[in-house]
Amino acid sequence: MLRKIGYSLLCAGSLFCTNVLAMTYNLMPGPGASFEYKLLANSPIMVGNPYYHKMTATCTIFSEDESNDIVVEMVLKSSKVNNETVNSGEPPRTFNIASGSKLILEADGRAVVKLLNKGPSDITAKCTI
Repeated sequence: MLRKIGYSLLCAGSLFCTNVLAMTYNLMPGPGASFEYKLLANSPIMVGNPYYHKMTATCTIFSEDESNDIVVEMVLKSSKVNNETVNSGEPPRTFNIASGSKLILEADGRAVVKLLNKGPSDITAKCTI
């Protein structure tokens, strides 16, 4: 009987300790994390939301040109670009974005988007969650 009680306490103790240890080693970036994307001229990149929930990112666009055309095509799920909804299966949309302006991206969980820079020079997007 004492052996069963001892094993039960050992299992209960390890069960409660695992949650505490898992929270200590959280490697996923949280709010305030920043990312930088480089969009080469006429070269598409795939960007995805690794989370299972909706994420919103604010990106500042930097380029040598005054304005740039970026083609957005949703591969999986849907997102919003400056409050315009883009769904998968729809034809690609072109957005004209001025250098130095802010771009607000809101992506569903596990969404994947293909971005294509149609301008002559490279674009750098500095994004924060």
